[in-house]
Amino acid sequence: MATINIVLDKRRQKKDGTYPLILRIIQNRKSTYLTTGVFLRAEDWDETGREIRKTHPNHKLLNHSIKKKYTANERVSE
Repeated sequence: MATINIVLDKRRQKKDGTYPLILRIIQNRKSTYLTTGVFLRAEDWDETGREIRKTHPNHKLLNHSIKKKYTANERVSE
């Protein structure tokens, strides 16, 4: 069984001040990171709710696409 989390990767900041949003998959105590292709400012990411805040102009579209990737990977890991 694998654990899947959506994480804002604060280790890799771009010059414009945005961070990549990644999927962290942990299986057998080994981590694998998959990029979502989404870059956000730190204040646009809700860490507790694991979603993009309403301050971002495309929050609805991005949250939907991220949850779609999350559920697709969740089915594969089972």
